[in-house]
Amino acid sequence: MTGIAAVESSYMQFRTFTLFGRRDRWPNESYDGGSHIGLMQVPTDMRNAWSWLANTQTGVRIFRQKISTAKRKERQIINDFKKKNPDIKIKDIEKLTGIQIENMALVLYGEHASSGLDKQYYILCKENERGVWKENSEVNAKGVAYAKKVRL
Repeated sequence: MTGIAAVESSYMQFRTFTLFGRRDRWPNESYDGGSHIGLMQVPTDMRNAWSWLANTQTGVRIFRQKISTAKRKERQIINDFKKKNPDIKIKDIEKLTGIQIENMALVLYGEHASSGLDKQYYILCKENERGVWKENSEVNAKGVAYAKKVRL
């Protein structure tokens, strides 16, 4: 979670700028004018704007949702792969590890998230009559780069 905060906000809940004619420390807003806010760049509301604790708790809750979504995406990708490769048995298709699920969730958390199965952190490829997960750097290079940056 600290990696997300570092990438999303440079670890700043507040920053100094002029707003409403007053130069002061204001909640750190997203580049688009404030749709997301604070350490974890979560959806804007007063609680998330002014409380770093609320902001991080919201970020954790959102990331947990992204973990669930990543697991659902894994199943969808496997089902899609199985339809396209009926000759490959389900036992010959790898499951994602916990760290790989986290990588998928990181892409879903960041600004390059996509609902498309082809734009996730990993894609499933046929290799030696098996289903093997590969990093999806060609189709979603920015999403993969975001996840790697969070992990630094």
